[in-house]
Amino acid sequence: MQFGAFFLAQYPEASKPIPARYEEIFEQVELADELGFDIAWFAEHHFSNYGLSTNPLLLAVRAAERTRRIRLAPAVLVVPFYHPLRMAEDVALADVFSNGRIVIGVGRGYQRYEFERFGLRIEDSRELFEEGVDLMVKALTQRTFTHQGKHWQVPACSVFPRPMQQPHPPIWVAANTPETVQFAVDRGFHVITTAGLLPRTAAAQVSHAVDEALRRAGKPPGSSRFALQRAVFVADSSSEARAHVEDALWTHRITMRYMRGIAEVRDGMVQADPLPDEPTPDEVYERVLFGTPDEVAAKLEADIQATGASLINCYFGPGAIPHHKTLRSIRLFAEEVLPRFARQPVGTRR
Repeated sequence: MQFGAFFLAQYPEASKPIPARYEEIFEQVELADELGFDIAWFAEHHFSNYGLSTNPLLLAVRAAERTRRIRLAPAVLVVPFYHPLRMAEDVALADVFSNGRIVIGVGRGYQRYEFERFGLRIEDSRELFEEGVDLMVKALTQRTFTHQGKHWQVPACSVFPRPMQQPHPPIWVAANTPETVQFAVDRGFHVITTAGLLPRTAAAQVSHAVDEALRRAGKPPGSSRFALQRAVFVADSSSEARAHVEDALWTHRITMRYMRGIAEVRDGMVQADPLPDEPTPDEVYERVLFGTPDEVAAKLEADIQATGASLINCYFGPGAIPHHKTLRSIRLFAEEVLPRFARQPVGTRR
């Protein structure tokens, strides 16, 4: 089992200086490094306080300067927003600057709001994503290459610097659909999925889709790694944990509004009004990894049994949970939850 820490760099109240918010994130990354987490992941979002991580590779390089051993990753690079050759160069440079600690996370993106402001159609996201990833990998792995595709045509070209990790850093694909899962499996990439506030059965369906894709590719089921991302808040009491359910709902409301194309942004502040079909506070508490160490461990065990995940990605501090409480949560998870799972064998998907 491995454990990651995910950083969305949300800015819900916008009441503190932005540099201070970034400093909180890096302090949390430093603690995750100190306590033995395997990977720190940085989201990519644009144009609102939903997340201040507009350039995850830049944050990863900054984090590399302040950490010793933890691996660092975008979660994810929204591939349609990049020229694939520039993406390849940035990945390689980040790998050099981090002394070979970069992991690549890639995804299609899901926010029409962001696509429109980059002058792109979200309807083109899949073909931009697939061709973009293939071209990036070609640039990272071939000394000299050419490319003739629908969106990009590249004459003989070489990318420098080369990444320290050969043939390239590990690649994880954010996937929730069978098509994206198959794309990842066919290329030998790993799959990461975010459960959000959905029941764990939704994540289990993605895990099953990975095994089906492996069968179609002629590979043994369970031969590809699967990562599950969950919101996490570990507290000394159930009552304290329940008091922050609204923070998980804040993130959920914005995510769903962006996903449904109904987000309203005013002067960069995205509105988080309740949704008519959102889960109840009790359902939220059941579905996220909120609670005492014992409660979180029990929920996590159920997630692992349902999905066979071999990497658990912990989104610490959703919404406006105070920095000092997030640091406490990271420490409680590392010291009282993680040891119960770290020695378990890699999960086998069911």
